[in-house]
Amino acid sequence: MNEKLSDIIIEMIEPYHSGEKDEIELLMLFAQCAWNVDLLPEAHKEKAIRDVLNVFEEVDQEDMLELIDLFKLYKKSNHADDERFILDYQVVAAGENPVIKVRSQPVSELKKAKNPNMNKTKVGRNEPCPCGSGKKYKKCCG
Repeated sequence: MNEKLSDIIIEMIEPYHSGEKDEIELLMLFAQCAWNVDLLPEAHKEKAIRDVLNVFEEVDQEDMLELIDLFKLYKKSNHADDERFILDYQVVAAGENPVIKVRSQPVSELKKAKNPNMNKTKVGRNEPCPCGSGKKYKKCCG
């Protein structure tokens, strides 16, 4: 996981773009979708792809699905163990050699951020409340 995620994504979309910024932006969206879907639980994958496809009415849905499938295959074949979730991206420069910035976070950190109480111990009903009020937990925040 030493490789920059932006370099990986550029390599992923390289065969499919002509250098136009709008085209690169669209490919980046599909690459982000494919990359992140691979990290989701199986029950959420289909909905995530449908949500991305529903944004685009003017583009052929079958072509988009095929491209997302190709990107998912690329990730599984070349970066299956990479568990960084793409949060955001920006196309800095278009052209033959595009430059992008990718903001990502390891999935493990996202899970902790989603459930901050994950590592906290349970407070007993008769113990002092952790908020610092001095009351018993059951009479305060419990």
